[in-house]
Amino acid sequence: MNFITYSFIAAVCFAISQVLNKLLSKHSIENKDSLMAYFMLSTSSFALFLFPFVPKELPSLEVIKLLLPAVSLFLLGYYFFFTGIFETDASSYAPLFQLQSAFVAILAFFLGIEHFAPSDYLWMAIMAAGAMIVSYHEKMSVRSFMSRGIFFIVLMQVCHSISNIFISWTLEQITPIQLLFWEHIIISFIFVIFWLIKRPRMNYTRGQVAPMFVSSYVVGIGVISLFQAFTENLTISSVIGLLSSPIVFLISMVASRFAPQLLEHHPAKVYALRGVGLIVILIGATQLILG
Repeated sequence: MNFITYSFIAAVCFAISQVLNKLLSKHSIENKDSLMAYFMLSTSSFALFLFPFVPKELPSLEVIKLLLPAVSLFLLGYYFFFTGIFETDASSYAPLFQLQSAFVAILAFFLGIEHFAPSDYLWMAIMAAGAMIVSYHEKMSVRSFMSRGIFFIVLMQVCHSISNIFISWTLEQITPIQLLFWEHIIISFIFVIFWLIKRPRMNYTRGQVAPMFVSSYVVGIGVISLFQAFTENLTISSVIGLLSSPIVFLISMVASRFAPQLLEHHPAKVYALRGVGLIVILIGATQLILG
């Protein structure tokens, strides 16, 4: 049952990364362009650790044609993420990552890759309803229920869902480790282009940027752990991987109680309602995977 351990490690890694990113945007790096630049720099540096485990040859042109849109959409999604993170609580945006499974299912249907039972689309609608609930805060009105920050986080999920379709096609030709390595190499080139165009501020101290590098490396470990879990079991591993959301939610609630200035602070009724939304999303995602 090693896949249970691997998938749980992945969930913990993803949760840690999401919390670190929120801490960065709240206390260290105050603009999205700098966050994006440091994200690409730290992510691409992880390729150094993968280098010993990949063949020393360039991928085929067919693979590159799939990787380029996959990586581009992946980075665009993160740019949306770093735009919305300044206006969104960690306990709100973490559950929205589970919408990817619904978006991927919808895309797979329209692309003719997979077809699902009518009940599956009902669970997707339930997940969307849960996403609305987790965006709630005490000053929100019905008119402003879908905040600007939440909108950008949802856009991230759309971009990453499309990216995942290209990733699935790429994995038919190369291994997960090869995919991650060449993905990070491409990101390093895009980082140079992004820096030349946007000229983001990058004179932050080591202490300010260190959490970003920790976050990127932790995510890298999480992805490798999840891929390893998939080699033994796909369905249960996917369900356990969803535990990142409740972990972030619990961290946010504890921080709100004992260190309200650290992440966020809201009345208990807000977290109670967000908890309901989180449960709704997890139920919908679990039923979608298991169904």
